[in-house]
Amino acid sequence: MENNLAFLGIAKKAGLLAEGAEPAAAAVRSGCCRAILSASDASEASQRRARRLAAEAGARHIALRYTKRELGAALGKGEPGVIAITDAGIAAKFASYLPPDSFTEPPETAGNTGARAASGAGVKRSRNRAGGINCERRKAQ
Repeated sequence: MENNLAFLGIAKKAGLLAEGAEPAAAAVRSGCCRAILSASDASEASQRRARRLAAEAGARHIALRYTKRELGAALGKGEPGVIAITDAGIAAKFASYLPPDSFTEPPETAGNTGARAASGAGVKRSRNRAGGINCERRKAQ
């Protein structure tokens, strides 16, 4: 297993991933999403949805060269075609492991842009009983 797949496994254990299209969409709606990953063998509809979710979040879309099976083996669960990373530092570190042609940069007009949003500042994270991520926007102080 390559380092970046192992890195995703560590991020999962830390509760910093939302695996699957619906959990990724929930991460986008909650304002937690920092990057959207899509598997190489995800359907065209899933790829489109991943790009749309990334645009909504003002986050990077990363088209991985890994299959759903490889991602599932690294994460120990299912075969996710779409994954959201909910931490800016983890997203940046993971992106640093990949070739530059893997990315779709966030559009400048997306609603969740700016240095504060990209850094994750103003977001409160806590683990819920199910092991998922709860994120809430804090009021600007």
